[in-house]
Amino acid sequence: MGAGNHQSLATGIPELRNPRYRDIYNLGRERRLKGELANQSVKPPLFSHNPTYQILFQKGWQSVSPQDVRLASTAGLSGEKARARIYQALGVPH
Repeated sequence: MGAGNHQSLATGIPELRNPRYRDIYNLGRERRLKGELANQSVKPPLFSHNPTYQILFQKGWQSVSPQDVRLASTAGLSGEKARARIYQALGVPH
């Protein structure tokens, strides 16, 4: 099972099987993390006039947890990258 499939199952968003949609979702997460680290607004911006893209961007934005922000601030990593490193260090498939 690829990383994208794992993410779509973990989040309950079947659209994330599509690489373009997964990229938009991840972009929402990354922009939220950057905003949190810069102490900027936590309101998702308009990403696209395409409703599907906007919804996926917002879902990615809203998926950022306080733990993701702490990981990003202490390790300089996104939550997904930090989790991947932890799984790799423990030898757990992800």
